[in-house]
Amino acid sequence: MKKINVVFSVLVAVVLFLASCNPDPDGLVTITVDQGDTTLVAGESVTFKITLNADADADGELGAFTVLDGTTALDSATYSGTAETVHTFTYTMAEDATEGDDAITLTFEAKDGASGNTTTKQVLITVGTPALVLEVYPSAQMTAQGNDNSMLYNLSDGTVHTPNSLTKATGADIDLCFIHQDGDDRKFGLYAPSDDYSVQMGEQYGSWLLWSTRNATKLEKDNTLDPSTITVEEVQALTVADNTGVPNLVEGDVLKFETVNGRKGLILIGATANSKIKGNQKMYVEVTIEPASASTK
Repeated sequence: MKKINVVFSVLVAVVLFLASCNPDPDGLVTITVDQGDTTLVAGESVTFKITLNADADADGELGAFTVLDGTTALDSATYSGTAETVHTFTYTMAEDATEGDDAITLTFEAKDGASGNTTTKQVLITVGTPALVLEVYPSAQMTAQGNDNSMLYNLSDGTVHTPNSLTKATGADIDLCFIHQDGDDRKFGLYAPSDDYSVQMGEQYGSWLLWSTRNATKLEKDNTLDPSTITVEEVQALTVADNTGVPNLVEGDVLKFETVNGRKGLILIGATANSKIKGNQKMYVEVTIEPASASTK
C-alpha cells in the first residue's frame, strides 16, 4: 500500500510540474489581420492593419507586439494597460527582388501583458512579375537628309542621329530614316534603312555607305490606332505589312511598325515644317513601343 501511495504521489507531482510548464490556455491575445497572403513586385508596398484583442475573460491586457521576418524584428510596440488596439505595418518589397526569390514570411507576435502568453499569426508574401508597361519616348525632332542632320532614328532607345555620327558597326542601330524630296511626290517620309529609297539617298552621303547592316523595319500607316489608349496586349497583337517606307506624312498620322528584333509599336507624327532651304525640313515623331522584355522574337 505504501508503494502505491508513493507511486501515486510521484504521478501527481509530475502532472503538477508539467502543468506549470505549459502556458495557461487562457490569457492569449487574439490577432486579426485585415488581409492574408499576398504578392508584391519589386518596390511595391502593402499595408497591414493588425487588430489585437486581449482575453477579457482572463482579465488579460496587451503587452509587447513585434513584426518579424524570420528572426529579424521589422517593427515593434508595447501596449501595456490596453485591452484592444489596431497596429498598422507597411512592408515594401526590395527593389532588387525578382520572381523566383524566396517568399517572405511575416510573423505577427503578440504577448499578453498579464499572463505572459504569446500568440503568433503569419502572412506569406511572394515576389511577383511586374505588369508590362508600354514605353513612350519623348517627341523627337528629325531633320531631312544631310550628313550633319538628325535624319536617323533608333527605335531601341528613342534617339536621333546624324549620318556622320555613325560608324560601320553603329549603322546597324538605325531603324528609321527621314527623307524629304521637294522634286518628287515623296515628301516627309519615313523609311527603313533597307528600303530602296534609303539606299538611293545613302549613295549621296559617303558615311552612309559604310553601314554593314541596313535594318528592314516594317512600316504601315494606320490612323485607326490611338497611341494614347492602346494596351500592351494590343501592341503585341499588331500585324504590320511587309512594307519598308511610308511617304507624304502629315501631322496626326499614325504608323505601326515592327523592328527586325520583333518589337512592335506606334509612331505618332507631330508637327512638320517645310523650307526652301535644302536640309531644313523638320518633322516630329513620338514613339510608343512594347518593352524589350516583351518582344516575341
